[in-house]
Amino acid sequence: MHSARCCRRGRVAQIGWRPATADDLERYYGSRPQTTVKALVGLMDGEPAGVIGIAREQWTARFFSDFKPEFEPYLSSIVIMRGIKAGLELVKNYPADVYAVVGHEKGGDILQRLGFVPTDKENTFVWVN
Repeated sequence: MHSARCCRRGRVAQIGWRPATADDLERYYGSRPQTTVKALVGLMDGEPAGVIGIAREQWTARFFSDFKPEFEPYLSSIVIMRGIKAGLELVKNYPADVYAVVGHEKGGDILQRLGFVPTDKENTFVWVN
């Protein structure tokens, strides 16, 4: 696990990330995903607070990220940025193209900075492997 103590908005928390287990995903989402997932989990004080990875849905691989609101102030920390970079390694090493759908206004810019390319579908990007 990669972790560090971080202080944001007056709150000190132990922030880190590691490969996600099925139990981590169940604790984060409340149930186990119905698709095949390879992911990393972001931790805040030892509890899952964010997830980044690839979900295989039918014949398509989808890059995703999700985090709890209380985790947002820590997203710019070095340890979490390294976790995002490790999540991108999952994409680079995937044996097929990986798609991503933008979920918020800055998402397209972020995906393009990471190396995803816009497709002809609105708000959809692809990493060509």
